[in-house]
Amino acid sequence: NLNNVKSAIRDLKVDRVCHGLACTNDIDLMKMAKDQNIVFDIGLTSNHLTGVADIKNHPIKFMIDHGCNVTIGTDDPVVFNTQLCKEYLLLENEIGISKKECAKIMDN
Repeated sequence: NLNNVKSAIRDLKVDRVCHGLACTNDIDLMKMAKDQNIVFDIGLTSNHLTGVADIKNHPIKFMIDHGCNVTIGTDDPVVFNTQLCKEYLLLENEIGISKKECAKIMDN
Protein backbone atom coordinates (compact mmCIF):
# COMPACT_ATOMS: atom_id res chain seq x y z
CA ASN A 1 0.00 0.00 0.00
CA LEU A 2 1.41 3.36 -1.05
CA ASN A 3 0.34 5.12 2.15
CA ASN A 4 2.09 2.49 4.28
CA VAL A 5 5.35 2.92 2.36
CA LYS A 6 5.06 6.70 2.52
CA SER A 7 4.33 6.66 6.25
CA ALA A 8 7.18 4.25 6.99
CA ILE A 9 9.66 6.53 5.20
CA ARG A 10 8.29 9.90 6.27
CA ASP A 11 6.94 9.24 9.77
CA LEU A 12 8.87 6.22 11.06
CA LYS A 13 12.16 7.27 9.43
CA VAL A 14 12.99 3.71 8.36
CA ASP A 15 16.10 3.05 6.29
CA ARG A 16 14.82 -0.23 4.75
CA VAL A 17 11.47 -1.23 3.32
CA CYS A 18 10.60 -4.86 2.59
CA HIS A 19 8.92 -5.05 -0.79
CA GLY A 20 7.57 -1.49 -1.10
CA LEU A 21 6.74 -1.79 -4.79
CA ALA A 22 3.84 0.61 -4.28
CA CYS A 23 6.38 3.44 -4.26
CA THR A 24 6.52 3.15 -8.06
CA ASN A 25 3.11 4.85 -8.14
CA ASP A 26 4.58 8.05 -6.68
CA ILE A 27 7.65 9.58 -8.34
CA ASP A 28 8.05 12.10 -5.49
CA LEU A 29 8.15 9.25 -2.96
CA MET A 30 10.77 7.45 -5.05
CA LYS A 31 12.84 10.65 -5.09
CA MET A 32 12.46 10.98 -1.31
CA ALA A 33 13.56 7.36 -0.89
CA LYS A 34 16.56 7.96 -3.14
CA ASP A 35 17.51 11.17 -1.32
CA GLN A 36 17.25 9.45 2.08
CA ASN A 37 19.12 6.37 0.84
CA ILE A 38 16.22 4.05 1.67
CA VAL A 39 16.83 0.45 0.60
CA PHE A 40 13.98 -1.66 -0.78
CA ASP A 41 14.31 -5.41 -0.20
CA ILE A 42 12.67 -7.16 -3.15
CA GLY A 43 11.72 -10.83 -3.56
CA LEU A 44 11.10 -11.41 -7.27
CA THR A 45 9.76 -14.97 -7.03
CA SER A 46 7.62 -14.07 -4.04
CA ASN A 47 6.18 -11.07 -5.90
CA HIS A 48 5.46 -13.22 -8.94
CA LEU A 49 3.90 -16.18 -7.13
CA THR A 50 1.70 -14.00 -4.93
CA GLY A 51 0.47 -12.04 -7.95
CA VAL A 52 2.02 -8.75 -6.86
CA ALA A 53 4.14 -8.36 -10.02
CA ASP A 54 4.82 -10.31 -13.17
CA ILE A 55 8.50 -11.16 -13.65
CA LYS A 56 8.68 -9.78 -17.21
CA ASN A 57 7.11 -6.46 -16.14
CA HIS A 58 8.45 -6.26 -12.62
CA PRO A 59 8.72 -2.66 -11.31
CA ILE A 60 12.23 -3.23 -9.94
CA LYS A 61 13.67 -2.00 -13.25
CA PHE A 62 11.64 1.20 -12.92
CA MET A 63 12.90 1.62 -9.35
CA ILE A 64 16.52 1.13 -10.41
CA ASP A 65 16.12 3.50 -13.35
CA HIS A 66 14.87 6.16 -10.90
CA GLY A 67 17.85 5.73 -8.58
CA CYS A 68 16.22 3.68 -5.82
CA ASN A 69 18.51 1.41 -3.84
CA VAL A 70 17.29 -2.17 -3.98
CA THR A 71 18.44 -5.50 -2.68
CA ILE A 72 17.32 -8.93 -3.79
CA GLY A 73 16.15 -11.56 -1.36
CA THR A 74 14.26 -14.82 -1.32
CA ASP A 75 11.47 -13.69 1.06
CA ASP A 76 10.70 -17.27 2.10
CA PRO A 77 12.89 -19.73 0.16
CA VAL A 78 11.09 -22.86 1.39
CA VAL A 79 7.60 -21.62 0.54
CA PHE A 80 8.61 -20.08 -2.80
CA ASN A 81 11.15 -22.78 -3.75
CA THR A 82 13.89 -20.32 -4.61
CA GLN A 83 17.46 -19.44 -3.75
CA LEU A 84 19.33 -16.17 -3.93
CA CYS A 85 21.22 -17.30 -7.04
CA LYS A 86 17.88 -18.00 -8.77
CA GLU A 87 16.65 -14.52 -7.87
CA TYR A 88 19.72 -12.95 -9.48
CA LEU A 89 19.27 -15.10 -12.58
CA LEU A 90 15.69 -13.82 -12.86
CA LEU A 91 16.93 -10.28 -12.41
CA GLU A 92 19.44 -10.65 -15.21
CA ASN A 93 17.75 -13.05 -17.64
CA GLU A 94 14.07 -12.16 -17.28
CA ILE A 95 14.09 -8.52 -16.26
CA GLY A 96 17.16 -7.46 -18.21
CA ILE A 97 19.31 -6.01 -15.45
CA SER A 98 22.95 -5.90 -16.52
CA LYS A 99 25.75 -7.70 -14.70
CA LYS A 100 27.09 -4.29 -13.65
CA GLU A 101 23.72 -3.31 -12.17
CA CYS A 102 23.48 -6.73 -10.46
CA ALA A 103 26.87 -6.13 -8.88
CA LYS A 104 25.65 -2.77 -7.52
CA ILE A 105 22.57 -4.48 -6.10
CA MET A 106 24.82 -7.02 -4.39
CA ASP A 107 26.81 -4.14 -2.91
CA ASN A 108 23.61 -2.59 -1.54
